[in-house]
Amino acid sequence: MDDILGHEKIRVHLDSLARHDALSHAYCFVGPEQIGKKSVALDLAGTLLAIPVASLAIHPDMHFVKRGLNKKTGKTKKHIDIDQIREMIHSISRHPMYKGGYKIAIIDNAHLLSAAASNALLKTLEEPRGKTCIFLVTHDQSALLATIRSRVTDIFFSPVPAIQIQKMLVDRGFDPEQSTEMARVSLGKPGRALEWAGDMSIYDAYKENVHTFVSLFDKSFHEKRAAISEMFGDKTDHIAARQLIDARLQLWQLLARDIYLTQIGSSASAHYLDSPPRVSAGQLLHIQAEIEQARRYITKNVHPQLLIDHILLAIGT
Repeated sequence: MDDILGHEKIRVHLDSLARHDALSHAYCFVGPEQIGKKSVALDLAGTLLAIPVASLAIHPDMHFVKRGLNKKTGKTKKHIDIDQIREMIHSISRHPMYKGGYKIAIIDNAHLLSAAASNALLKTLEEPRGKTCIFLVTHDQSALLATIRSRVTDIFFSPVPAIQIQKMLVDRGFDPEQSTEMARVSLGKPGRALEWAGDMSIYDAYKENVHTFVSLFDKSFHEKRAAISEMFGDKTDHIAARQLIDARLQLWQLLARDIYLTQIGSSASAHYLDSPPRVSAGQLLHIQAEIEQARRYITKNVHPQLLIDHILLAIGT
């Protein structure tokens, strides 16, 4: 548990339940991406199976499910499919390696379950066998079937305080000033800060994306299009490409908010913008609405360029 940042109350609560053999058969860990939900689930699985987390992948009583690649095309699947859930059900239905031991399954990004996969999972949730513990990890609980949500115990994860993330980065050898900046813009997500710490080029790209969005307000429509053309670079894996575009749109939402907060002199802004564009509150709300609509449709069959164009028009010149 010492390797996990934050979520102390949740971890202590789950550890107490485990020690008293009082865990529920199914949990839904809900919270923003990269906040530590999966890490807590893996840590608890290691505790229940009495092995290091690093050894979970080869343990016969542990099954991990995530969206993968299509074996024929090599492209990202749109959903977690029914075959993956059937394989999981078969795995956790077998007798545990040790009598009276746990069978554990973790479904990462459970909101990506297909309808068929969800229905297959539902039967297992309705009729749990033995000491089975299933963890659904998601940042979008509303995408789960209502019948699934009614059969799991919800645990909600909150952002980790920036001071804890800053200390973690300093302990890893980063400059205190840079650690403070990275902790602030990580938005309470230790996983994001660790990703940046592991590869500073990712952090540099993040800062460049911030600069690009702010600069759009001073460009013509065609210049805006040119400035963000790399967003549509991957033409081979459409699912993965749309996922990256959605991540960029999330950043744009945050920056539109930060532009407003900076203009009114609020210290709540995640990004310190030296020269924020002068934009009315009404226009920022319009931009936010267009971004929100784009994020709703990006996972559907609407062309991403069309969605982005609406945002660029809302930004204006």
